[in-house]
Amino acid sequence: MRPDDKKTNRNPPPAADAEPLLGSDGDLDEIDALQPFEGDAPSQETSVVSLADFGLPTKPAAPPSGSLAGAQIEPLPPEIKVVLEFKSGPAATRLTKTVTVIGRAQGVADVAVPDDGQVSRQHAAVVFAEGAFFLEDLESRNGTFLRGERIKRVKLDMLAEFSFGSYVARLRKPK
Repeated sequence: MRPDDKKTNRNPPPAADAEPLLGSDGDLDEIDALQPFEGDAPSQETSVVSLADFGLPTKPAAPPSGSLAGAQIEPLPPEIKVVLEFKSGPAATRLTKTVTVIGRAQGVADVAVPDDGQVSRQHAAVVFAEGAFFLEDLESRNGTFLRGERIKRVKLDMLAEFSFGSYVARLRKPK
């Protein structure tokens, strides 16, 4: 890079013998053929560091919106035994984590429900925080409802029915 390139914020011209990144016809086949980066080898330019090395907190902070679903996901305390039960749809599921996402996307949601055209990929979350369960809508298009009212986040009592799309669910103690 020439000294005056920094001042004018211009990129230097490519070297004459450099191969173009894209094929001559401009398609991305050559880039698509590249393998994913597998660079586990340390280099002089980079090293792995911890946030603690800089005196920064290692637990992620809650998002600015105050979303409980953005909290760190941990196992539920062993004395907390709760089941998420649907009136129709998926089988009852024992909750094992502090954040359980419900939605239509298998592999993305912890509890996947069949797509009924009204459920988002990540629709709602059941969150255990401060010794209680909360139901939080994850900015779904069609909403999450408790007792017929659309909610953003609400404390969830045992056996209180909530709904999203065509599904009705509740939390209960295991039998």
